[in-house]
Amino acid sequence: MLREKKLLSVVTGLCLFWSFASATACKAETAQAETQQPWKLLVVLLYDQDCKVTCTKVKPAMQELAQKFGPQVKYVELNAAEGTFAESIKTAESLGVKHFVTDSAEQVPVVGIFNTKKKRVKELQGFKTKDVYELAIQKALEHKS
Repeated sequence: MLREKKLLSVVTGLCLFWSFASATACKAETAQAETQQPWKLLVVLLYDQDCKVTCTKVKPAMQELAQKFGPQVKYVELNAAEGTFAESIKTAESLGVKHFVTDSAEQVPVVGIFNTKKKRVKELQGFKTKDVYELAIQKALEHKS
């Protein structure tokens, strides 16, 4: 993610400083840099390390699905426990989904599915079966957004 942001910044900066580059070429290069993001969905599991029943069931299911969908899905686990929540907020902010984490911290476990523009396309609160999570991810991948 950081590498893609740096690439986008470099391309945008070059377009600003190279006066001989046409506006059309700059827009095309910037768009190309934005589309080099390898994943199509961001899937965030917000859990609490002290949540011993439902969270411990959701985590393995989501980890299996992350393996199954591979590079199409960027999977992130964020801990809402008191001692780690500040770090989770920083991570969520860097991913562009801070609002999801701050709004959902009291409802763990919760899975948020986001498109490449960081728009939430699905939210699943509480424990669900692996099939429910898988279907939600599949539908989100099929949806053009």
